[in-house]
Amino acid sequence: YILPQCRRIGTDYLDCYLIHWPEPWNSQGKSNRESRAETWRQLELLLESGKCRSIGVSNFLPIHLEQLIEDCTITPHINQFEYNPLQQSKEIVASCREQGIVAQGYCPLAKGNALRVPLVQEMASQLGKSPAQVSIFTLLWAVAEISPFPGFTPLEFAKQRCYHSQSFFTGPYQIQQRHF
Repeated sequence: YILPQCRRIGTDYLDCYLIHWPEPWNSQGKSNRESRAETWRQLELLLESGKCRSIGVSNFLPIHLEQLIEDCTITPHINQFEYNPLQQSKEIVASCREQGIVAQGYCPLAKGNALRVPLVQEMASQLGKSPAQVSIFTLLWAVAEISPFPGFTPLEFAKQRCYHSQSFFTGPYQIQQRHF
């Protein structure tokens, strides 16, 4: 199945392949856990064949991650889930850290709703930055293992981005932990 996809986009491998949702649409009489494990084993084979460089999941809760790790051989490289100033899935982040999984946040602006948060607007005004910049970079600053970027980001690269983003917040306005 992956070879036609690769040919269509003009490559012979994929950087990352994710299971989008922990509950299969058609489990064919199997439990969700059994279906997840069966699907994950196929991703493991893709990784082992070299047709995929990393494999991961999306929208998995800690219990889903624990079960997958118990049932399969390879731990997911990435878990992608919604993370923004209005939805901070700290239990998922903690679970990913414990398991050595890169946590990647999608929808970092909460579909635009984060831009209207008074604290975000105040910080943006005082820093001379846009509310979008403040939303994204405060998340990087607050949680180094969250990557709000659309592509797969290895953990060390995410930490490096976070380190460099700290220089974004120099000047008279000091961001404190109470803001989060």
